[in-house]
Amino acid sequence: MKFDKVLITGSNGFIGRELVNLFQNDKKYNLFTLNRNQLDLLNEENVDTFFKNSENKFDIVGDVTKSPFFPKGILFV
Repeated sequence: MKFDKVLITGSNGFIGRELVNLFQNDKKYNLFTLNRNQLDLLNEENVDTFFKNSENKFDIVGDVTKSPFFPKGILFV
């Protein structure tokens, strides 16, 4: 299976920046990043709308934000 469209949330944080660097160095990935100013992950309606948009289909989603839903701060889907 080919994974080429990657979304990393929390790209301004320490772990997020490191993941962005990792994926940017590997040119086979088409990297997209989000931070809290672009999408409030605590707003379920906004998140749902964002992912229902046909342009926002990703092969890998790395959520490295710190939130009440993921207190450890890392989730890959």
